[in-house]
Amino acid sequence: MKSIGFDNCRSRMTFMSASERAKWVEVVTTIINTVMELGPIPISKFNK
Repeated sequence: MKSIGFDNCRSRMTFMSASERAKWVEVVTTIINTVMELGPIPISKFNK
């Protein structure tokens, strides 16, 4: 996946229980902010 621009920064695995609402919000917010900073995946250059 790294060869098409999908590096480790775009995904994350986190374990939590259903009662950890605050942790879920923190993880999702962090992922969203990271992906927005990285911008779109440059897949179009591989479709040529």
